[in-house]
Amino acid sequence: MSTVKFMVVDMIRSKKVLWFLVFFTVISWVMMRSVEKPMAAMVYMVFVAIIFSNQPFLMDQRFEAGFLELLPGTKAQRVWGRYLYGAILLAVCVLLGAAVTCLGDPAGARSSWLDVYVTAALGIAMVVQGLQYPLMYYAMRKMKSRELFSVLMMAPGFLIFFFGLNLIDYIGENGAGIFLWALDHIHLLGVLLLAAGILVWIAGAFISVAIVKKNDI
Repeated sequence: MSTVKFMVVDMIRSKKVLWFLVFFTVISWVMMRSVEKPMAAMVYMVFVAIIFSNQPFLMDQRFEAGFLELLPGTKAQRVWGRYLYGAILLAVCVLLGAAVTCLGDPAGARSSWLDVYVTAALGIAMVVQGLQYPLMYYAMRKMKSRELFSVLMMAPGFLIFFFGLNLIDYIGENGAGIFLWALDHIHLLGVLLLAAGILVWIAGAFISVAIVKKNDI
């Protein structure tokens, strides 16, 4: 079974949860309007993506730990399939957040900053996923408590959510100096964040493969 097929398997197993993306997209719109910060929608959707991308791990830990092992394919293909599932989910959620931002702030969406928001959000989300997935693979066999496993699954998403909202407030309070500096570097920052995300994501996948092979997961 190829890597892509393992990705599809994870999507099928998570389909009940993925249907909630529509609901959470609406929630991101409500949040954006309530706090009057267009970027809040994208921050919220990144939070949703990080939480939902861990759903297959939760299913493995609870009642389907041996399911993927019964399918034909290598351990590396299983890991890369899950990483592809996670990356696609991140991209979809970031694009949904961008769409909500466009609807809520059409003038801002037409600016040259929207593409930077998208690349930066995707880069940061990929960094989190690249760091979190190896921990999830390691914890699958080492961590016996489901409660602690759930905390490990959800904590990075909440940290990104609250950090992102506080960062928006900080920029708003110190906007003049930051704006002048960022205006000259904003596109470079977006590209660098995305590049860093891709590198960490790839490194995390290789580390996860090594963990799975060593621990016979």
